[in-house]
Amino acid sequence: MFDQGERAKAAEIFTEVLESGGSTEVKSKAYFYLGMIKLFESGDQAGLQDCKNHFDAYGQRFPNGPHQKICQDISAMLGKHIEQSRKQQQRIRALSRRVKELGEEAETLQYKIQKMEEIQQETDRKRKALDSTK
Repeated sequence: MFDQGERAKAAEIFTEVLESGGSTEVKSKAYFYLGMIKLFESGDQAGLQDCKNHFDAYGQRFPNGPHQKICQDISAMLGKHIEQSRKQQQRIRALSRRVKELGEEAETLQYKIQKMEEIQQETDRKRKALDSTK
């Protein structure tokens, strides 16, 4: 595929085509390929959302464009992926909170056990002291 420099150059060219006075067909292709570059380079949720928005906008900018169907399909797939990722992040946060709570409970129990052992040792010491006086 393209390396980073080639993708940047291609994105620059497609952006120039979009800003030029060229035909709608050429502009629609440039817009589509610019979206593909964005998709290829997206590395996080914000990047994927930006791509989804880009492909959603294709239909508004080029209602009868040659890539209308594939842009809708890509947008739908990205939407599903973004939603699944969002749900996974929510689950991860909930589980992280639960792990933290359990850790705190474990620390509390360890403290209580330590105190009970100290009490037991003190009781044993006093019992031995009493037994030695008999």
